[in-house]
Amino acid sequence: IGIFRALGKGWLDQQFKERLEKLKHEQAKEIEAGRQKVQAVFSRISKVHEKEFEVLPKAWFLLHRAHGLAATLMVQIRYSPNFRTISDAEFEEFLKESRLSEVQRGELRTASDRQKYYQDARFFIELNDARSAQAEFHNYLIEHRIFMTEELRLSFVAVDTSIGEALVEHQSWKEGAGRENLTSSVTKITHLSDKIAEVERAVQRRLL
Repeated sequence: IGIFRALGKGWLDQQFKERLEKLKHEQAKEIEAGRQKVQAVFSRISKVHEKEFEVLPKAWFLLHRAHGLAATLMVQIRYSPNFRTISDAEFEEFLKESRLSEVQRGELRTASDRQKYYQDARFFIELNDARSAQAEFHNYLIEHRIFMTEELRLSFVAVDTSIGEALVEHQSWKEGAGRENLTSSVTKITHLSDKIAEVERAVQRRLL
């Protein structure tokens, strides 16, 4: 009986130890799995915030580039050489430094009104610059809006929309649609300061 009692106690102790080790092992696995899940969540959050710190400054830069080119396009008093008074050599030097294409340079040489031809050609070159900048800004907002808060997205989109509408109206005015398009387009661009300031405040709240 003593032998069986000793063996039984030893067997029970062994079973208890094995069960205890198994429980410890399972608990350790659960803790490790939980730790990995937490790390994965924090890693995703960290990556999102890192991307936000990359996206917002770029969007801010593209906003100012699009706005600046649109504003430059709509400045009414612009410098251009007086083609009636400059020499042929000065005219050719000007053509060499200009952004006109070879075809446009040839057409300017033979134009009956060089002043008007150049002003029209320059307008559409600068319009293309402004529209390209606005399109780049617009597409960037679409591609990266998931990294913006709703407040930021709406603030950026408001500026983008105003610039896009202003460029369409300004082109319509140039093509003869009516002077009200000129007034509306210039007003949209010159009155954007409040919307841009709103974007700036929203960006600062996220980055500072």
